[in-house]
Amino acid sequence: MNTVFVYGSLKQGFSNDHLMAEAKYLGDGTTQSSDYHLVSLGSYPAALKHGRHPIVGELYQVDDNTFHHLDLLEEHPDFYCREWVAIEDSNGEKVAAWLYILVADFDGEIPSFASQQPLFWSEALQVAQKPLRHEERKRKSNAR
Repeated sequence: MNTVFVYGSLKQGFSNDHLMAEAKYLGDGTTQSSDYHLVSLGSYPAALKHGRHPIVGELYQVDDNTFHHLDLLEEHPDFYCREWVAIEDSNGEKVAAWLYILVADFDGEIPSFASQQPLFWSEALQVAQKPLRHEERKRKSNAR
């Protein structure tokens, strides 16, 4: 099993959450590092390194088949690259998980294909669709 941390279209209630149908939802989390910022690439956000903010998202345990499909979606390692990062879960515990980072070396500059300036995670997540309320997420997780 593989632990992944998602922050955009793979989150529950967003456009690619169907890829997480077989995954086990472990709860919400936040990167322990504040070395990130999110940009909007249109219908989904992308995490860039060398920022000043942590990322808030969801933790999942996925099997190898789901992990492979996530790599295909994220075009790993050419468009996004997986990095092993420390996440603080909703209980305050440290968890190691894979995080998909946009492959680029922008030296702190916003990539030319990004449609907006860097966004705080809460703003970036609004580019896809309204997330499920906490009660709906919990109910969906318990159904698995």
